[in-house]
Amino acid sequence: MTSKSISAQSIPVVRSGNADYQWSNFDPEAYFQHYYGEPHADDDHVIRCAVAAMKAIAPSAAGLNIIVVGTGPNLIPFMCAMPRARSLTALEFAQSNVDWLCADLQRETLRPQWQHFWGVTKEAYGEDWHLPDNPLPALAAISCEIRFKADTGYGGKRTPAR
Repeated sequence: MTSKSISAQSIPVVRSGNADYQWSNFDPEAYFQHYYGEPHADDDHVIRCAVAAMKAIAPSAAGLNIIVVGTGPNLIPFMCAMPRARSLTALEFAQSNVDWLCADLQRETLRPQWQHFWGVTKEAYGEDWHLPDNPLPALAAISCEIRFKADTGYGGKRTPAR
C-alpha cells in the first residue's frame, strides 16, 4: 500500500463568508419566489418567536431603534419589528436586495405572501396592539433606512419613498 502525504498548500481554500459571495449577481426575485412563493409553517413559527421577543423587550411602551442585518428580499423582519420601532435600519450586502426591498416597501398593498405573514404577525401581537390591515403606511411613517454594505464599509443608503 502506498501512502501519499498531503500538505496544507495542496488543499484548495474554499471561502464561504459573506465577503466571498458575488452579491452583485444575487437575484432577489428568484430568492423570494423560491423561499416565500408558498408560505410555510416554519416561517409562521419564526414570526411568532420574533414577535414574542419584540414584545418582551422592556419598556414595552418605548419605541426601539432596530437594526436588521442581511435581511435579503424578506419583509418579515420589518413586519415583526414595525409595531415596536421608532426607527428601522436594514444593512444589506447586495444592492439588488436594497432596490428590491425599497420597491416592495413602496407598493400600495402587500404581495399575497406578505399578506399571509402580516396576518401571522398581527395574530402574534394580539388585538391589544391595534395593528393596521396594511403595514406599509405604518412602515413609511417610521424612520426606515436600507443601507448597502459595500466591501469598503457602508455604501449608500435609501429611504423608501411613499
